[in-house]
Amino acid sequence: MSPEWLLQTLLPFEQYKYLLLFPIAVLEGPIISIFSGFLVSIGFLNSLPTYLLLVCGDLVGDTTYYLIGRFWGNSPWAKKVMRPFGYNDNVEKIVQNYFNNHTGKTLILAKMSYGLAAASQVVSGISRVPFFKFFMWVIVATLPKSFMLLFIGYYAGHSFKALSGYLSMVPFLAISFTSLLVALYLTIRKLAKKFFHPIDATVDSK
Repeated sequence: MSPEWLLQTLLPFEQYKYLLLFPIAVLEGPIISIFSGFLVSIGFLNSLPTYLLLVCGDLVGDTTYYLIGRFWGNSPWAKKVMRPFGYNDNVEKIVQNYFNNHTGKTLILAKMSYGLAAASQVVSGISRVPFFKFFMWVIVATLPKSFMLLFIGYYAGHSFKALSGYLSMVPFLAISFTSLLVALYLTIRKLAKKFFHPIDATVDSK
């Protein structure tokens, strides 16, 4: 496998690449951001439109979660639908306690955590955080996050291209790259959980 082989594989999607990128970014921003960076590095995507689409897709997804919380957050079906995205009653209580005094900090840290972002946005809607305030803080978190993930993918793809010309170690490189991403997400989630832990203990004690 080589960058040229991957480009040939993706060639049928050339005409619709950005059209396909946007809805995927709405549904799953972090993973597609990293993969998009990889595609930028091999020349399949252009950096600026890719970055803007990733940011817009992420913001549309965040706003959707907020509106779900704002208008349907207490309905049983909404809680059921949101459960696979990390939403549950305990997470709701933890995040809701922080919104009163630490709206910006809560949204930014939750946004950086792969498991708490959607839940925090739903709870911000339930908590009636003003939409403009919510949206501004989400933009503050989304711009650097999308850039960081895109850069990680780009750097990995650039390194892959450099090494593929000298080494036939594609399986090893793929495993190493995947392990690096997993370690990165686990670190971010661990930091976010440390931030929320004191409130978690308070909620449990009640």
